[in-house]
Amino acid sequence: MDEVHETYVERPRGRGPMAFLMFLFGALLIAVVALVLINVHWTITWPAGRVDIGLKPITQSADTR
Repeated sequence: MDEVHETYVERPRGRGPMAFLMFLFGALLIAVVALVLINVHWTITWPAGRVDIGLKPITQSADTR
C-alpha cells in the first residue's frame, strides 16, 4: 500500500485589506465631490466651538460697484 504524504502549501496573502482601503478612499472621494457639487452647508457646534462645513458664498460689500 502506498504511503500518503501530506504537504502544506503556503498560499500568498491576497490584496484584500489594500483593496478594501482603496474602496473606502474612492467612496470618500466620491462623497466629497458630490457634496461640493451640490453645495451642501452645515455647522457642527459643541461647547468648545464650532465648525462650518461647505463653501461660503461670495458676498460683496456695499462699496463694490
